[in-house]
Amino acid sequence: MKSECRILFENYGAPEFASDGGPQFTSAEFHNFLKDWGIHHRLSSAGYPQSNGRAELAVKAAKRIIRDNTSNNGSLDNNKAAGAILQYRNTPITGIDLSPAQILFHPQ
Repeated sequence: MKSECRILFENYGAPEFASDGGPQFTSAEFHNFLKDWGIHHRLSSAGYPQSNGRAELAVKAAKRIIRDNTSNNGSLDNNKAAGAILQYRNTPITGIDLSPAQILFHPQ
């Protein structure tokens, strides 16, 4: 997982990192990797998902995109879903006035 994260960090910059503290994110090896990159690991409670509001909103949006682009027979319209994801990524977030794409690619 370190090599995949390193590739993402090299391409998009070091992120703010939050997780539910799963074992893949709490190993000494991964902790040292984040430390080497200067990344603080914020833990949220897995037993209380409301504590991580940003992740909960993203899950809600993903579920809505899937639900709204699934036919009665259960098949997903990939083109419509891709368009909905593109719209989501380019729509400014209330209170932040930046879209997810702008947040990802905005120079800090």
